[in-house]
Amino acid sequence: MTVEVVKLLTALQLERADVAYHVFSAGNSSNLNVTFNVTNEAIANLPWDVWSDVFHGGQEFQTHMDNFR
Repeated sequence: MTVEVVKLLTALQLERADVAYHVFSAGNSSNLNVTFNVTNEAIANLPWDVWSDVFHGGQEFQTHMDNFR
Protein backbone atom coordinates (compact mmCIF):
# COMPACT_ATOMS: atom_id res chain seq x y z
CA MET A 1 0.00 0.00 0.00
CA THR A 2 1.41 3.39 -0.96
CA VAL A 3 1.98 6.32 1.36
CA GLU A 4 -0.75 8.26 -0.46
CA VAL A 5 -3.29 5.52 0.22
CA VAL A 6 -2.36 5.38 3.90
CA LYS A 7 -2.68 9.17 4.14
CA LEU A 8 -6.11 9.03 2.52
CA LEU A 9 -7.33 6.23 4.76
CA THR A 10 -6.04 8.03 7.82
CA ALA A 11 -7.76 11.26 6.76
CA LEU A 12 -11.03 9.40 6.20
CA GLN A 13 -10.86 7.75 9.61
CA LEU A 14 -10.10 11.06 11.33
CA GLU A 15 -12.92 12.71 9.40
CA ARG A 16 -15.33 10.03 10.56
CA ALA A 17 -14.25 10.54 14.17
CA ASP A 18 -14.55 14.33 13.94
CA VAL A 19 -18.03 14.14 12.41
CA ALA A 20 -19.16 11.70 15.11
CA TYR A 21 -17.76 13.97 17.82
CA HIS A 22 -19.56 16.97 16.35
CA VAL A 23 -22.87 15.13 16.02
CA PHE A 24 -22.87 13.75 19.54
CA SER A 25 -21.37 16.70 21.40
CA ALA A 26 -22.67 19.70 19.45
CA GLY A 27 -19.06 20.70 18.82
CA ASN A 28 -17.88 23.60 16.70
CA SER A 29 -18.82 22.86 13.09
CA SER A 30 -16.09 25.16 11.74
CA ASN A 31 -13.58 22.53 12.87
CA LEU A 32 -15.20 20.11 10.43
CA ASN A 33 -14.26 22.34 7.49
CA VAL A 34 -10.59 21.92 8.38
CA THR A 35 -11.07 18.16 8.58
CA PHE A 36 -12.85 18.03 5.22
CA ASN A 37 -10.07 20.09 3.65
CA VAL A 38 -7.47 17.59 4.88
CA THR A 39 -9.48 14.72 3.39
CA ASN A 40 -9.97 16.54 0.10
CA GLU A 41 -6.24 17.25 -0.09
CA ALA A 42 -5.46 13.57 0.54
CA ILE A 43 -7.87 12.60 -2.25
CA ALA A 44 -6.39 15.17 -4.62
CA ASN A 45 -2.86 13.88 -3.95
CA LEU A 46 -3.74 10.24 -4.59
CA PRO A 47 -2.13 9.05 -7.85
CA TRP A 48 -4.51 7.43 -10.34
CA ASP A 49 -2.53 4.19 -10.39
CA VAL A 50 -3.22 3.47 -6.71
CA TRP A 51 -6.99 3.95 -6.74
CA SER A 52 -7.40 0.19 -7.03
CA ASP A 53 -5.86 -0.14 -3.54
CA VAL A 54 -8.66 2.01 -2.20
CA PHE A 55 -11.55 0.41 -4.07
CA HIS A 56 -10.42 -3.21 -4.02
CA GLY A 57 -8.74 -3.05 -0.61
CA GLY A 58 -6.67 -6.07 0.16
CA GLN A 59 -5.36 -7.29 3.49
CA GLU A 60 -3.19 -4.20 4.05
CA PHE A 61 -6.22 -1.97 3.50
CA GLN A 62 -8.30 -3.99 5.97
CA THR A 63 -5.53 -4.01 8.56
CA HIS A 64 -5.18 -0.24 8.31
CA MET A 65 -8.92 0.23 8.76
CA ASP A 66 -9.02 -2.20 11.69
CA ASN A 67 -6.31 -0.26 13.52
CA PHE A 68 -8.70 2.67 13.93
CA ARG A 69 -11.43 0.77 15.75
